[in-house]
Amino acid sequence: MIFRTTVYLMFFLSGLSALVYQVLWVRSFSLIFGGSHLAVTTVLSIFMGGLALGGYLGRRTDRSPRPLKIYGLLEIGIGAAALLLLGLLQVYPDLYIAFAHLAGNQLPVLTLGRILFALLALLLPTTLMGLTLPALAAFASRQGGDFGRHLARLYGINTLGAVCGALAAGFLLLRHLTMSTTYGIAIVISLAVGVASLLIEREKATSTNPVNKETENDMIDEPPATPPDSSPVPERLILIGIGVSGFCALGYEVLWTRVLSLVVGTTVYGYTLMLVAFLIGIALGGSSYRLLPRFLGTSQPRHAILCFGLIQVVIGLLALLVTYALLLVAFLLVVAQEKRFFRRASVKTETQENAA
Repeated sequence: MIFRTTVYLMFFLSGLSALVYQVLWVRSFSLIFGGSHLAVTTVLSIFMGGLALGGYLGRRTDRSPRPLKIYGLLEIGIGAAALLLLGLLQVYPDLYIAFAHLAGNQLPVLTLGRILFALLALLLPTTLMGLTLPALAAFASRQGGDFGRHLARLYGINTLGAVCGALAAGFLLLRHLTMSTTYGIAIVISLAVGVASLLIEREKATSTNPVNKETENDMIDEPPATPPDSSPVPERLILIGIGVSGFCALGYEVLWTRVLSLVVGTTVYGYTLMLVAFLIGIALGGSSYRLLPRFLGTSQPRHAILCFGLIQVVIGLLALLVTYALLLVAFLLVVAQEKRFFRRASVKTETQENAA
């Protein structure tokens, strides 16, 4: 019970620190790019690209007999990479001035230089974050019982930590502390999670009986059974559909953050609110997926594919409604501000006329 609670706490803190980093990166690069929507677009693109690269590179992590050790090393690497990034941000002004002189102050070249700097600074920590998900899945697969249930629980705890991290960074830490101090807190959390994972893995390895390595390797190397009715063409189409869905989702996030900035101003609060809303929605959707077979009355893949298509149609319709609703709120806010301005100007004019 203590082991399980400690592991849950580590995955919670891991998600918390990851989103503190993301909010900090958006805040830092908004100063570099001079516009929040450019910073949001750049950070999100590199963040998701790094996660995808890490997931691809870690596809063989499930073969490791000690995934918790890999997870701990990755968390330590994330903390070290974040510390290196903090140092790069400190020397960026001098580098940018030298680069601007070489580029002749040409705006397209300068923008490309900023993007390349962001890619250089963010690719390593985001790739390490992407590698943690395969390690998490490998750890869940070794817990026995229902793999999907264990993975969903661990992923849900990690997402809950991410929500808390985004809220803490956007509304608490950056409001009362400096960016360097907030970076330091996130780095300490990452390093602490990594060290705790290594200690737990070491203690668990010494307290359990050795496993027959030949049997273990046979179990690991055995390829998963392929359904007899599977076809590569539908699988490719499903992967393409998932990719297009992710493309649209991140497009919505950038667009809605841009529109929301008209309501709350060009601050980190708008991005934080949008990020928290996305994370909560993803967590609720992931946790409710287990209800899909009950809703369909069957668990056959073709029915799940049909449901995926219908969900995408609903997402498109709801996204259209949300976009117009945010634009309407922004318009009404601008109208209210104009009325308040003209009312104050009218009162000031009447006061001056009475005084005359």
